[in-house]
Amino acid sequence: MTLCSVFNCNERSEKQSSSGVHFHVFPCHSKSPTRFRSWVNYCKRKNFNPGYSARICSKHFKSEDYNQSDLLRQQLMPNIKVKVKLNTNAVPTVFQNIPCSTSNSSNSSEREKRKRKKRNYIFYNDKYTKKVKA
Repeated sequence: MTLCSVFNCNERSEKQSSSGVHFHVFPCHSKSPTRFRSWVNYCKRKNFNPGYSARICSKHFKSEDYNQSDLLRQQLMPNIKVKVKLNTNAVPTVFQNIPCSTSNSSNSSEREKRKRKKRNYIFYNDKYTKKVKA
């Protein structure tokens, strides 16, 4: 499964999904350091150092950022899978307006559930064992 690296973007790709969202690899740091740095800054993540599998989804790019011939081929041949490529100078610029309170409340409730579950276990002899109630 592929996840978008941009902070607060919940876009993900699964093999069976056909949502039409593409994921793009970060540019090579050695070939274009300024473009690489702008992609990293766009992600708005503290101390973010993208690895080999880091991606940004197509929702963060304008239609002008894509190779127009690829887009045309995709429209003319909808039954054939066409790889849509970004232009060589493309930089993510589209921000999604996702309210932080909504996403944080769902994440915090899931986090609290995990913490409560973890409190019921203790780490003993190199493994977690369930606490015995006295």
